Amino acid sequence: MELPAQFPYNPKWSTILVGATFFGLSAAFFAHQAATNAAGLAISGIIQLAPGGATAFYWGLAVASGLFVVGSMLIMTRLAVTDRALVLTTDTLVLPHGFLQMKTASILYSEIDAVWEGSVKSQRFLYLAAYGRKFQITASLLPSSETYAAIKDFLSSQLQRNRSIP
Repeated sequence: MELPAQFPYNPKWSTILVGATFFGLSAAFFAHQAATNAAGLAISGIIQLAPGGATAFYWGLAVASGLFVVGSMLIMTRLAVTDRALVLTTDTLVLPHGFLQMKTASILYSEIDAVWEGSVKSQRFLYLAAYGRKFQITASLLPSSETYAAIKDFLSSQLQRNRSIP
């Protein structure tokens, strides 16, 4: 890999819009259910809620869905205001992290203690251990799976290089 290299590290607009639409419709549906509810609710035949409990449950789902819409709007605002990028320099990885990826961590390759991959359903994550902390690179925030694979291979090679130096 030719260094320095910079890769956009942002969620895709389509994913955010689909999520915002889904949770917006869910919030409206559950708010309507709560406002018009006159019956109890049985959840999986295990939990039985009286009409008041069912109404509170529907309002809770409406609020939770609404919070996801607010989160989507925050992410859209962050995307419109600033682009985030994962940067590989000759000696450092600069990785956006934290709430809305507004912070950056500069990780010296020489300080990387471990690199491993994990997945949840179809989402892939590359984990790094450095400075006594765990950092995460999310594949879906990178432009392509090829970019993710190249970064994974590069960081793994840096770890092997670190281990071979006495």
